[in-house]
Amino acid sequence: MTARGPRANSDAIIRSARRRARANAARARKAEDVAPEEPTTVATGNLAVDPEPVEIESPEPEPKPQRQPRPRRQAVPAPDLTALPRPAFVAGLLSLIVVAIVGLLLLNTTINSDSFHLQELRDDKVEMTRTEQALEDDLSRLNTLNNLEAAAERLGMEEPDTVTYLDLETGETYEIPRNGN
Repeated sequence: MTARGPRANSDAIIRSARRRARANAARARKAEDVAPEEPTTVATGNLAVDPEPVEIESPEPEPKPQRQPRPRRQAVPAPDLTALPRPAFVAGLLSLIVVAIVGLLLLNTTINSDSFHLQELRDDKVEMTRTEQALEDDLSRLNTLNNLEAAAERLGMEEPDTVTYLDLETGETYEIPRNGN
C-alpha cells in the first residue's frame, strides 16, 4: 500500500512516514560513519502526522549467496547416420505407394473407356439426326399433290366424274360432279 492516493487511510500514511524516516536515518549514519549506541528517533521531511518515536537499528549486510559451479555437461554421442529404417515401415510405405499407383491406373482406364463409349454414343446421335432429317425431307417431298397424283396413276386409279358423299345422320347419298358442273 502506498500513501500516494487521495483516499489513503491514516495507517498507510504513518507506515509510509516511518519507512521514509528509517531510510533517512540509514543515509545519515552512512554519511557520518558513526554507529549509534542507543536507539534514536529520527523524523525529517514534511510529515502530515507526527510519528511516534521508533527505534532504529542498523541493518546488517546480508551475505551474498555463493554461486554453485555448474555441473559440466558430458558429450553425447551423435546418432548413427548409417542406420536404416525398420524394414516393416519401408515395406508398408512401398506397398501403399504401389496400391495408390494401381488405383490411379484403374481409375484412368475406366475414365478413358467411358470417354470412348460416350464418343460412340455422340456419333450415333449425329447419324440418327441426319437419318431423321433425310426421312422428313422424303416425306414432305412425297406428300406434295403432284407426287400423290403420279402415285395414284401408277396404281391404276382414275379420276372420277362425280364424287359421292354419304350423310351419316340420314343415310342418304349425294353425287356431286367433280369439276363443280
